[in-house]
Amino acid sequence: MKARKLLKRALALGASRPNKALKYLDMALKMDPSLEEARIAKKRIQEGSPLTVEESKPDSNRSSRTSPMQKDAKRRRADVASIARSMTEGMVRNGLLPSPTFEYADGLSKGNRLASQGKYEEALKCYKEGAEAAERIPSSLYPVGMTLIRLGRWKEAEETLKEMIEGMPDLSGPFALLVRVYARLGDDEKSQNCYELALSRNSGSHLAHKCYGDALMDSGRYGEALKYYTKAVQTTPGRAGLENDVGRALEALGRSGEALEQYRTAAETDPNFWEAPYNAGRLLAAEGRYDEAVGALQESLQINPEFGPARSLMAEAAESRSGAGEAPAEGLEMGADYDAEASYAEAIARLETGQFTGVLHYLILAKKGGMRGAPIEFHIGESLMINGYDLEAIHQYHLAIKMKPDDARYFIALANLLCKLDRMEEAQAEYEKAISLDDDPGIPQMAADTMRRSGYFQEALDMCAKALNANPDDDELIRQRDLIMEEMEE
Repeated sequence: MKARKLLKRALALGASRPNKALKYLDMALKMDPSLEEARIAKKRIQEGSPLTVEESKPDSNRSSRTSPMQKDAKRRRADVASIARSMTEGMVRNGLLPSPTFEYADGLSKGNRLASQGKYEEALKCYKEGAEAAERIPSSLYPVGMTLIRLGRWKEAEETLKEMIEGMPDLSGPFALLVRVYARLGDDEKSQNCYELALSRNSGSHLAHKCYGDALMDSGRYGEALKYYTKAVQTTPGRAGLENDVGRALEALGRSGEALEQYRTAAETDPNFWEAPYNAGRLLAAEGRYDEAVGALQESLQINPEFGPARSLMAEAAESRSGAGEAPAEGLEMGADYDAEASYAEAIARLETGQFTGVLHYLILAKKGGMRGAPIEFHIGESLMINGYDLEAIHQYHLAIKMKPDDARYFIALANLLCKLDRMEEAQAEYEKAISLDDDPGIPQMAADTMRRSGYFQEALDMCAKALNANPDDDELIRQRDLIMEEMEE
């Protein structure tokens, strides 16, 4: 099976990268010397013959000289043929088409269903199983890359998309997706380069504009993001997802009326696009318009009844609606003018007393009243995490860190959430940053405890050892180390 996967990759590379294709074929033949398809493909590449079906013999009277333009056209035809072949090679070989096709389609179907419910980790597992069933043909990697991006696993997304590009170098989509990936990995030059490469392969690529907008949204540059989202809509009108993106940028800019209108437009464009009424409901709830929020969220749930965040938010909006007749907290103005300080104080008081209902609402009111800065972005992240919006919370923590990069608390909160999501490598990096900012021995102790509770015993033990190096006589750290070692033995 491994030899056939190498053959698949070689055929996908075809005439575009013959040296690498030959390398894969040599490896395949070393693993399975009886693999006749690999032997034939190697001979054809060495001869400069196409890897497609037999072509008619050339006219002997035709000149053997070929112009650069003809060579380029021939190369492109060979590339297209090898890409098309790579999509089906292995599935049609030896009459095996039904089995892998079914497994791939089944994985894709299950993954799509789980992704629609917001269960991205489970969806990723299905997509990966489908890709393996399809012998990792480039197109099968697309949903894997997309889901890794949704989960914020940027390095894995980069590796997956680069593998896809290796097999389909002329496709625009993977380059477009890498725009956001490289921006999040901190390489703006590669991000810009991928944006240009995506457009050079497809000048009408709305995805390139969208992904550039996503990268700008991630960095808090909402005005610029709006510009690129608008470009995407202009490039490909009538797509609900793109109209929804414009709404998100408008909402981030505080232009909630326009954002709400945009979400409604997206819902009209595609009545099955559940994210638009969900976003409308979320925005309405944040503004205290609970009746309208419940209606919008019900609309979203009618389309996608298994999307947990919409159900949770609707329950919260309904609860808030039932108490909407009560007078707002003293000093709060719920109309056009907002008392930012009073709204913020109310939100913090609720957080501290465990009364989480309405916290996000009051934080949004504080922002509408002009409050800015790392603390409010951090508390919005806390509220989102409490309500189960982990990926959105990660975005908020990053914003807080960007505004105040010398506050260890923000790195700790981000690390704890990453640990919860089993993104341990990233979590460790954030814990280390927090420790470098604050020499409080309680930080590595807390980090070790979080790791232990998440089942990462070796990482917890390593963190505990670092803390003991600085405080070798700390009884609490010694007790914690012994507890970790006991659980490791179990």
